[in-house]
Amino acid sequence: MVFSSVVFVFYFLPVLLTVYLMVAGKWRNTLGNIWLLIASLVFYAWGEATYLDLLLGTVALNYVAGLILVRYEGKPRRAVLAVGIAANLLLLGYFKYAGFSAGVVSSIVVAMGGKPLAFEAPRLPLGISFFIFQSMSYLLDVHRKEAAVERNPLYLTLYVTLFSQLVAGPILRFADVADQIRSRTHRLSEIARGASEFIIGLAQKALVANTMAAAADAVFAEQPQHLSAAAAWFGIIAYALQIYFDFSGYSHMAIGLGRICGFSFVDNFNFPYASQSVTEFWRRWHMTLSTWFRDYLYIPLGGNRLGTRRTAFNLFAVFFLCGLWHGAAWQFIVWGLFHGALLSIERMGWGKRLERLPRFLRHSYTLMAVLIGWVFFRADTLSYATRFLGTMFGVSMSGAYVHDFARFARADVVLVGIVACLASSPFMMTSVESFRKKLESASERPLWFDPVRALVVIPLLAFSLISISSGSLNPFIYFRF
Repeated sequence: MVFSSVVFVFYFLPVLLTVYLMVAGKWRNTLGNIWLLIASLVFYAWGEATYLDLLLGTVALNYVAGLILVRYEGKPRRAVLAVGIAANLLLLGYFKYAGFSAGVVSSIVVAMGGKPLAFEAPRLPLGISFFIFQSMSYLLDVHRKEAAVERNPLYLTLYVTLFSQLVAGPILRFADVADQIRSRTHRLSEIARGASEFIIGLAQKALVANTMAAAADAVFAEQPQHLSAAAAWFGIIAYALQIYFDFSGYSHMAIGLGRICGFSFVDNFNFPYASQSVTEFWRRWHMTLSTWFRDYLYIPLGGNRLGTRRTAFNLFAVFFLCGLWHGAAWQFIVWGLFHGALLSIERMGWGKRLERLPRFLRHSYTLMAVLIGWVFFRADTLSYATRFLGTMFGVSMSGAYVHDFARFARADVVLVGIVACLASSPFMMTSVESFRKKLESASERPLWFDPVRALVVIPLLAFSLISISSGSLNPFIYFRF
């Protein structure tokens, strides 16, 4: 079940919110939490009933590990933490990387004259990358005494399994939401704001990402040598818009649903395509994952405190693992190392030189780098990615194009693409917010009903519902991870 599906929007969500918002009185948070937990488990089981026991087993593992952890200090405490983290990583490693590892070993065995290994990779559980990382952050924060251990199993289970962020983030830290799980308020203004955020996210997904996905998929379905350079560039730009509005849309919906239920989640995107460097891009893109790697890997490795070479090594290590986190395949590893190399170069001096260039050139460099990286992210194989890049830069084209540029660049795709480019910059959002604040300042007090927001979200909701009701292409990219 995805947020932009008919089942979720027309059935699951109305029932969930009606029951939740009807819970009143001094039992609001207790009954509300129980209801949210039930709904979250139903939500997960709808798409992944086979692995519901794995999800709950992971929660139980980290609940017990946390209780044991706080009983010790010094080396025993670190030993308990190591066992807990290792158990989480073993689960993630088996389900996500066993098949890839077996394939690498099999290739080596075949190269040495042996027979290929017979190994059937396990099916990847929905959202495992997210709930494992969230679980590990809980143990690490308890170990660091940045969060208190949770003794109520209901609270910890809800933290890990809350439906709005369970399968694709944002990645929450327990210290940021623990108090909200225990006690939270439900104001009409916040419910209205949350509904608006959900609708905006739904429109990002249903109207923009799905349209761009059809164009990107059509281009990447062709062999690179059968594409013109213009068609290849069009395909990767379409994919760049698809993945941004797909994931940003999901995050907006998750944050909006959380706000309706009284939670305040951190933002996950901050107009990354407006960045002036790759370093800035990673401060704006998937910010909860970037923060996770920074706090739990980059800084413990030494960050930028141990000299230029060690900083470069740390960045390569972090982005190697970042690429591997996104997928057990060589193209994801190359994508991660590519970004690690760019960040290292910027850290070693290119970043300061970049600051002296005109804004247009800084922006162009960043977009070019990100687009090249997205080729590895989108391609099914590393070989396809290298050939696609060759076509983009005029190296590997055959001249016999199966489809020309005009076949891909339909009028509706181009129109949505132009709107998407405008919406991916802060200009449109700041203009709407500026007008809203002027209108609000003209009234005596802020109203829960925002006429400016209503003028934006009501048409978006109508068009989005029409789109998802039509049963058009509707996958979420990050459900693969």
